[in-house]
Amino acid sequence: MISSPRSNEGSPFRLSLADVTVRFGETLALEDVTLDVEPGERLAVIGASGAGKSTLFRALTRTVALTGGTVALGEHNL
Repeated sequence: MISSPRSNEGSPFRLSLADVTVRFGETLALEDVTLDVEPGERLAVIGASGAGKSTLFRALTRTVALTGGTVALGEHNL
């Protein structure tokens, strides 16, 4: 279920990634990542150097092109 905005304090929408894949040439940086972050939920991403943390953030902010999958905020496909 997707919530509607409560006020001008911010957006309470779910952030969703579905089957997100990112390639840089022949290098597979992310493969089929799927996750949902609910309003008010906190998420920590940890991992070794080169594991894809920065690429995941760039996929969320759409500063890197997705090879596949979708990133959405509520019903809005980013």
